[in-house]
Amino acid sequence: VNNNDNEDASANEESQETAADATTAAPVMSPTSSNGDSDSEKLLNTYRSAAAAAARCADPEIAESVLAMTEEEDLPLDSVVFGALVAALALSANRVAAEAKMEEMVALGLKPGVATYAALARAAARAGDANNALALVEEVSQITGGTQLGDGAIIDAVVAACEAGGDWSRGAALFATWAKNGVPGAHEELQRAMAANAGMDPGPTRSMAFARDMSSVAAWTSPMFNND
Repeated sequence: VNNNDNEDASANEESQETAADATTAAPVMSPTSSNGDSDSEKLLNTYRSAAAAAARCADPEIAESVLAMTEEEDLPLDSVVFGALVAALALSANRVAAEAKMEEMVALGLKPGVATYAALARAAARAGDANNALALVEEVSQITGGTQLGDGAIIDAVVAACEAGGDWSRGAALFATWAKNGVPGAHEELQRAMAANAGMDPGPTRSMAFARDMSSVAAWTSPMFNND
């Protein structure tokens, strides 16, 4: 993947604002390893950054190319790189392929991170499948306790699910957990969810880009689990 490829990568409407930063912040390089594990780790981190950028731009072609490069370099399968491909598929409206790739990821023994779950939940909400979106978020919230990096994007997915017809009481329960743990934005959304659950107007619908926590590569390079 070179700079020209990145400049030509298409981004969906919600990802266009982050595309320029992604193409400049995450170039893909293939240096020859000369210092053993240290160089391999640096190379893997480079690929992680590139894969995260592709996910933020909703570009599964680049994400898949990055994954192929890690294989060519004989690097170990990585949950961040693989999860970014899942997210890129989901955010490019290819939900079926994203779910299939997620199943493959789990079968390979890789543990999806918060950002991957957030992308799948966001895609489900966009498709009007609010209950599935909320179920995905409830799953990741139980695993992390609502404290892991990336929950800002998860919050956005819950808001989208509730506004798409999901159960505001389920949203309120999730927001309450996150508010208790000090996750930014959770308290405000808890108030909206409680109002909606009580039959009151929760306020205007929020049209949010999937970028609040996805603007940081750290959101992708801090998966929920370490690979076994």
